[in-house]
Amino acid sequence: MRIFSAVFLYVAVILLTLLLFQPQALSSQSLLLPAQSGPPETLATDSFQLVGGIRGAFDEIFADAFEDEFGNCSVGNWGGSVGLSDGDAGVQSEFNRRYTGRCGLRITSGDDRFLTHEFAESEAFIAVRFYFFVEQALTAPLLLFAADDGSINQIEVWYEPGPGNLVLRVFDTAEQPNDLVYTDLDVNRWISVEFVWEEDPNATILLLVDSDQVEDQQTMFVDTSETFLSNLDLGLINGAGVGVGNVIDFDGFDSRRVTRPLRLLEGDVNGDGVLNSQDLVKLINEFNDDDFGDGQPDCNEDGAIDSDDFFCVLSNILTQGSQQP
Repeated sequence: MRIFSAVFLYVAVILLTLLLFQPQALSSQSLLLPAQSGPPETLATDSFQLVGGIRGAFDEIFADAFEDEFGNCSVGNWGGSVGLSDGDAGVQSEFNRRYTGRCGLRITSGDDRFLTHEFAESEAFIAVRFYFFVEQALTAPLLLFAADDGSINQIEVWYEPGPGNLVLRVFDTAEQPNDLVYTDLDVNRWISVEFVWEEDPNATILLLVDSDQVEDQQTMFVDTSETFLSNLDLGLINGAGVGVGNVIDFDGFDSRRVTRPLRLLEGDVNGDGVLNSQDLVKLINEFNDDDFGDGQPDCNEDGAIDSDDFFCVLSNILTQGSQQP
């Protein structure tokens, strides 16, 4: 059991006492807005906003944080897997990292090792978000995500360790690749990837990496007419071809057909969508091995859950609370 120093606990108790008598601070997470040139009817400006009266059951395609209905770490929510088992999912430890919930997925290269999900029906629109953490990477590009039409990939997400690039590749009707590229990523931390794809003669393709600010969003227009998605894969999809030595963690996967998942609220340890003193209490419980936060305990996103996250949560509570009207 990890025990904090008396000084730290003394400070924590004082801060909690003060915060418990403050009103709850609602999240002020920046919202991703659709590109002005894109079709506004397909994108929500809030992850909970409904479009055209369509309810959440229709909105969600597939989401997973690598935990089964009994609270066990698992890859069983996916329709299938290649080279992976439940043993590759785990709680925060020296062998696993996780971004949200109790569990995360750790994949090492040497063989193709990935999860796969088949859509119930072909999809003409998809908004995807996932997080990845590079523990170790060689120089060869790594294929982290792919979605196909039943035979060939239509969407690919690549991480290029050499230059530190994240590439979203979308194929047009002539099967030509079209790329959006984020450069010089600092991958010694959790990185969020969010993109939007649609079937359209002038499809608006959006990519946002490690940010929730609309000004950081990249956009391109691609002819994807008469293209529909049937399956998606997540993991080290080209692991067999890149050699032994790559270690990547994944977590927080979400895919939707109406709204955009957006980044998770940093420091929302209990996952209730609100930043307040309850998140600090939940985090202290985790420090003492009493419980795992269901939300986002790794507030500073450095792959470890420690005292730095306590002060990060506290800072976010005070900062976001001061921004409320």
